[in-house]
Amino acid sequence: MKPPRISPKRLALVFILVTLTWCLILARFAQIQIVEGARFQELVSRQCHGEFELTAMRGAIYDQHGKALAFDTPSESFFTDAHDKKQLRRIGKSISRITGETGLTGRLLSRAGSFNWLARRTDPDQAKEIKALSLDSVRSHEEYKREYPYDNLADDLLGEVNSDNIGISGVESLFNELLKPKPGRAAFQRDGFGRVYSTSEIPLVKPVDGCAIQLTIDCEYQQVVEEELKRAVDKWNAKSGMAVFLETGTGRLLAADYYSPVGEDAKRQKVFKSRIVSDLFEPGSTFKIVAFAGMIESKLYSLSDTIWAGMGEFKFNGRTLHDDKEHGTLTFRRAFELSSNIATARFCQSLGGKRLFKFARQFGFGQKEGIQLPGEHPGVLRKPRNWSEFWTAQTSIGHGVSVTALQLASAFAAIANDGRL
Repeated sequence: MKPPRISPKRLALVFILVTLTWCLILARFAQIQIVEGARFQELVSRQCHGEFELTAMRGAIYDQHGKALAFDTPSESFFTDAHDKKQLRRIGKSISRITGETGLTGRLLSRAGSFNWLARRTDPDQAKEIKALSLDSVRSHEEYKREYPYDNLADDLLGEVNSDNIGISGVESLFNELLKPKPGRAAFQRDGFGRVYSTSEIPLVKPVDGCAIQLTIDCEYQQVVEEELKRAVDKWNAKSGMAVFLETGTGRLLAADYYSPVGEDAKRQKVFKSRIVSDLFEPGSTFKIVAFAGMIESKLYSLSDTIWAGMGEFKFNGRTLHDDKEHGTLTFRRAFELSSNIATARFCQSLGGKRLFKFARQFGFGQKEGIQLPGEHPGVLRKPRNWSEFWTAQTSIGHGVSVTALQLASAFAAIANDGRL
């Protein structure tokens, strides 16, 4: 039997079809490899490779004796970059039961395939529970949590950090650029199902710890100041109180605190400002040291010079000033000892408004102290258009003036330091 004869035309047609098929395959191959090679390479890299941030330790804060007031401790954080939404729902539901974050699942679904934090800076018990779940595509890496070993001690000065360990108030904010670490970066790889299977042990960029700083604060003095301030505020049923403790010879701030009974039960109150340099108040009779120091410096009176104290009231430019007690004739010394408003104001008329203003400025009022705390206010000490008797009278007794606690403490420290501010 003769084999079937294949027509030459058919052979030519098959040859042409096979040749065209291979040409199309080669053309597609060229398109993928040459024309669109960079795009597909980027797509593969994005799907199979990723990077995450490596954090370092934030710098510690020490008191003048080297006792740590704030420092970082290692803690575990968990993340995922899963693509599958069914898997993300399972992860979100399981992790939220432990962390209490109600919107976790929704956040994961809206960022499917992206790097997502699941729980940051967990405590050991939380970390143990999350690991026990053995969830696919859930990875952990070490971060750092800010610790304050003395709890609320000096919190008005130290301030606090936010969830990203960035200073938002107090010393933590002011020196944030020094304290904050320089983060590094590490790479990880995924398989075809989006599961992370390899994390580089060698970082792409090595993290660098933040710088430590040392304050003039004395931890032991700070504890005493806070206890005594609380006792005084509670004793006199005050709404709040501030205390400043300075070293008179150097002006170094050894301790300072703000206390208010409101919100005392909170474990750690939110701190937004350093009140000893930001809160203003009228100094009242404590400001009389400026008037008396100015008069003594100007050698206007001896301690035995006398003046009429008006028996409780006296007019200056037609406006009446009062004393809480009726005083008759008082010596210069007794006027200061009794803190008589009228006697102080009358003695100060010889000093005059211009010189009183000058001495107040020399004591540091109406200007910033220059201390390295955020939010410092210069206070209020206005230069009047007319140097009237009444302006001199009210300013000499601390009315119409606003100061910070640090300014007032510095003025008294200058008296204790033989007049040197």
